Amino acid sequence: RLLYSVVFGESVMNDAVAILLYQTFTVFVVEHNFEFGVKQLFKAIGIFLGKFVGSLTSGIFIGVLASLMTKYMKFEDPSLSITFLITTNYIAY
Repeated sequence: RLLYSVVFGESVMNDAVAILLYQTFTVFVVEHNFEFGVKQLFKAIGIFLGKFVGSLTSGIFIGVLASLMTKYMKFEDPSLSITFLITTNYIAY
């Protein structure tokens, strides 16, 4: 079970970093026609860190909010509980 969690977490992290890098470099292809210098390097680092920190912050906020709601809400119907969990996952995504 621990191995599954570690492998799953690692693959999700790799996918997230790949998406961020793709979005960062797409900006340079569109805006700068493949020109890449020191100024663009710092801009790329800024874009990457901005998106990373923003995504991390929103994910943590939604995760904490969902966990608190799950802890304190009383779900009468099991299907309502499952719907709530799936919905909060998609909101975080």
